[in-house]
Amino acid sequence: MQEVRDAINAAIALGGPQTVTIKGYSALSSDVMELLVKNPQITVVSEFSFDGLDYKITIPGSAVKLNPAIEWYGPKYLFPMFCMYGTDTAPAMQAFLEKYAEEIR
Repeated sequence: MQEVRDAINAAIALGGPQTVTIKGYSALSSDVMELLVKNPQITVVSEFSFDGLDYKITIPGSAVKLNPAIEWYGPKYLFPMFCMYGTDTAPAMQAFLEKYAEEIR
């Protein structure tokens, strides 16, 4: 997770709106999410595989809402919360709903 923090901090240092692309992280820690809340000009594009599905989601810092009870924001939280900001999400959303519809009701 330090690699993600470092990438976000490097983007912050550049100033202005920046996009950070990360690969292989299916969950983000609460401190990473807090970093995004404090820096709403930063957007994270996350590409990962989870439970046989490939995801690409866009997480604008301005859209992140922290929940103090959550230590790790996993794929079943991240994808539904941020899929509307990403690209090519329709196939992933269909697969997600087919796989997890019962769990998220």
